[in-house]
Amino acid sequence: MTTRTFTGRRLVALAAVTGMLAAACTDDPTTESIAAEQTESESAEPTTDDSAEPAATETSVEETSAAETASELITIETDQGPTTSYVSSTMGGVRFEAPAESVVLVTGDHIVVTTRDEISKTDGFGLATFGLTSMLGGGGQLESVEQYLDAVREVGVEVTPTDTKIEVLGYELVGYTMTGGDNSLFTFADARFGGPVESGFGPGASNIEFLADTPSGVLVAGVVDPGTSADAWLPFLGTLIESIELTGPGFDPPLPAGEFLEMANAGGPPAPAEASKDVSGVTPLGEPFVPLEPGRYELLNFGIPVSVEVPDDWFVQPNFPGFVVLTRAGSIGPGDRDLVWINDIQELAPIAGGPIRAGDARPVDDIEAIISDPPAGLVIDDVERVELSGPNGDTMPVVSFQVSVDPASPCTADEPCDYALITSYGSVKPLLSTVAQRVWFFPEHPTGPAAMVAQGDLNSDFLSEAVAIMATLELRR
Repeated sequence: MTTRTFTGRRLVALAAVTGMLAAACTDDPTTESIAAEQTESESAEPTTDDSAEPAATETSVEETSAAETASELITIETDQGPTTSYVSSTMGGVRFEAPAESVVLVTGDHIVVTTRDEISKTDGFGLATFGLTSMLGGGGQLESVEQYLDAVREVGVEVTPTDTKIEVLGYELVGYTMTGGDNSLFTFADARFGGPVESGFGPGASNIEFLADTPSGVLVAGVVDPGTSADAWLPFLGTLIESIELTGPGFDPPLPAGEFLEMANAGGPPAPAEASKDVSGVTPLGEPFVPLEPGRYELLNFGIPVSVEVPDDWFVQPNFPGFVVLTRAGSIGPGDRDLVWINDIQELAPIAGGPIRAGDARPVDDIEAIISDPPAGLVIDDVERVELSGPNGDTMPVVSFQVSVDPASPCTADEPCDYALITSYGSVKPLLSTVAQRVWFFPEHPTGPAAMVAQGDLNSDFLSEAVAIMATLELRR
């Protein structure tokens, strides 16, 4: 069989954007929701028109098999610059590399690679993606490529085989160009997570996807660009798929589902704190999902009257009792350039690629025990212990530390590297292997152990911004 290098000059964009990325195509950064941090999201039904005629380019199962047999095996060129290595529990456990200048997001069983400059565009942005899709957005197990293509055609997308295929993880993924459509966003989900972890696929002007059947669902690889050509993203995809390797069991037999991540008998969130008596120069953090003017803000929904100096280009996202989120401009969703404040944390639980438990949890009432003996797969270092103080003379201990993944961890369900802080009222804050993160822990918070978690991509200096903001933290009770 002939093998040649694919440069992509005649193939254009894959219409794939994760659900958390879709809103980044608007003028404002993606707004985070409580559901997003609780790893609960709604499934969106594919937009269909029952009266519409089937697309003229529909391909039968027999035709698809014939196209697969006749497809020419190609390779996709890789990025020639430095790369960053990742280990993740996505797809049951994988290792992979991405260009050092890229931003990597993992949601459920999908990996997305883009750049910070690209994300800042307001008319859509390009990316490379690879992942496992196992459920249609409207519910129901996704069992074949043909079923996947039928869902695409239902929104008016023209599907044409490219007569090429690529090999990834021992599977041959057949290429398809996809053009047209009504640009509506429809979703596919990850069945083993019960449906709440989704990826959205919106047709673009012209796209390409490489697809393969597995016992766990459909493997999808491709690139997307809002312009006329996605050539620039092919080296990103090439680097990703050439370097990716399984650390877990693979896709045959199907990946297990597991126990959904939630607190038993979860109650309501703690009440907001009373405003401090001295409010001179301080603005209560108010309406959620709006940009913030630079200044000092009081975060009453954190349960104690604390305040921080917020610089320019920041947004408030959710601002509810027990759950406060501040994001840097350019954030594209949970885990990207955000500061998340949560109260009454009960446990630190291992998770496997999504909102499912991967073993026994650790209670957080003794944070020093966790710091001195971290759970398997986690590295906790750069520990700092300070006394939070304020103008009224009150103090409260705070422990700050960096959290990262042990590079030797396989990051599987049996040997996890991803964890989540779970509160008594059901909020969940994941600590993920694919991001840089720092935790400020409040062991003597009056509503129970509390924390502020800062997360950003591995190749950014976001954590230094978070440290600078937290250095302005004051206790105002």
